[in-house]
Amino acid sequence: MTTFPRTGLPALVLGLVAACGVESPIPAARGELARGRLDRADALLARESDAEAIAIRMQILEMRARRMEVRAELDVLLAPRAGLSRGALLGSLRELLAGEADPVVREWIEQELSRAADRAPMRREPTRDAPNAGGPRPGAVAPALVIAREPRAADATPPADSAARDTPPTDDSSGHSPGDSGGAAAARATAALVARAKELRGELERAGEEGREAAHAELAALAKRNLSAALELAAALESRWAAAAPGLARGATFDALKDLAARRASLDGYRVEALALIRDEETYFYPYEPPAVSFEEVRRYGLAQRAVEQAVAAVRAIWEGTEAVALPPAFGAALREAAWLSEHEHEARGPLAFPDGVPAWIRGLDGALASIGIAEFAWTVDEARALRRSRAVRAFNERQWGALGSGAGGPAVPVAEEREQVRVTNGYRAMMGIPALAWNARLMVAARGHSDFMAETGEMGHFEPEPARHSPFDRMSRAGYAAGAGENVHSGFVLAHLAHESWIQSSQHHRSLLNEDFQEMASARSGWYWTQDFGRDDAFLKELHGWRD
Repeated sequence: MTTFPRTGLPALVLGLVAACGVESPIPAARGELARGRLDRADALLARESDAEAIAIRMQILEMRARRMEVRAELDVLLAPRAGLSRGALLGSLRELLAGEADPVVREWIEQELSRAADRAPMRREPTRDAPNAGGPRPGAVAPALVIAREPRAADATPPADSAARDTPPTDDSSGHSPGDSGGAAAARATAALVARAKELRGELERAGEEGREAAHAELAALAKRNLSAALELAAALESRWAAAAPGLARGATFDALKDLAARRASLDGYRVEALALIRDEETYFYPYEPPAVSFEEVRRYGLAQRAVEQAVAAVRAIWEGTEAVALPPAFGAALREAAWLSEHEHEARGPLAFPDGVPAWIRGLDGALASIGIAEFAWTVDEARALRRSRAVRAFNERQWGALGSGAGGPAVPVAEEREQVRVTNGYRAMMGIPALAWNARLMVAARGHSDFMAETGEMGHFEPEPARHSPFDRMSRAGYAAGAGENVHSGFVLAHLAHESWIQSSQHHRSLLNEDFQEMASARSGWYWTQDFGRDDAFLKELHGWRD
């Protein structure tokens, strides 16, 4: 069982109170700590996320764990099988009280002193100097005056705020007082739980990648019931972190990843520039052809389009010209360990910080991959999660198409070039740092119908004469898709990548290709005519659960 020296507690209490002084961002916790109300103080501190608040909360955790241990010691001391005489018990309790500074623990001891005093009338315990009728008893203690009195009102009626004071968690719900056999049983159960937590800490510290989940799950369950177990869990996680983190900053793999990070930083700069130009509707305006605009505006649009093309070319040069970094098995395992520990960082006693020389972006690297290229590099855990989602979306598209077969089988079944057009669109979005779009069969029906209309009539545009199919949104709704969001059309090229090149020459079509609000799409071709339909429905996300790249 972990012990906390009583001599260190007053300084700890004073340190906690001082840390919550007037200058602190959490002064409301000061009074609660001064009165020993750790639960209330902890609730106030939980609203803050700075390092000071976290450090104080961990000290509170240790104080609460110590209170549990003191309570367990009292339970053992007061148990009938301890065999202490009343005088010896009173002497031990007074000794505990004299060295105690925690106000809650002092109250517990004072209550036990009061109960012990109330159990007998006023008398003197037999001593060697004043033997009783039966003669001196071996091991008799020094004189101790015990005064019988009526119970105080405070003993019968607890203070109004006593419910808010910290009481140790216990597995015993029978209502036994600390001095009876139920209290002793609870103390033994607590001691066994803490001993098991220590064993699990060792198991978790030694466990490999395959065994860590089982050890963690059992220890985390104990940590929810016992504060000492929570400290053991925190120590185990911190030990694993100390073993794993330094190994990520050594070797040729780390050097190659640093070079990749530098390339990614350059890519980010070019992406920002390109997207700013593409989304600037005043400079990169629409429409841009006569008679809707003047010849001077046509000239200005040409300059804007050239600037966009140059910015996109700079992005593409890094995107396509950066080699991937192969991850050796040991390095990949270290990345996975760091990622796993980051997921459980809230169970540690504070942030799990990398040592000097290890950049924070290491957390964003996916150790499950055999290699990391510019497309897989992530600065943060959140970005890594977004990249995994896009990979899962692309895999989802391929699974859907695989289930449909390769031949034409109706308006909802895309042929090879139509599937390729979706891949081209998602590839372009990935290059620009925008999530992938899921293919949707209902959007496919709407897009197919409009491409057929344009091929049959020779009229390229977004509107049809039939009222029920007049606008893109009418057609999507008729196909059973209620979250339609946009449409691109094209005439002239049969191949998917050439249709794409045409769209990125047109400002509004270019913006549609890169719209971050869109979630789904489909592309359909009939003759020379292409239609892309986009939607915002994200119901497909539930289909991604459990899928891997």
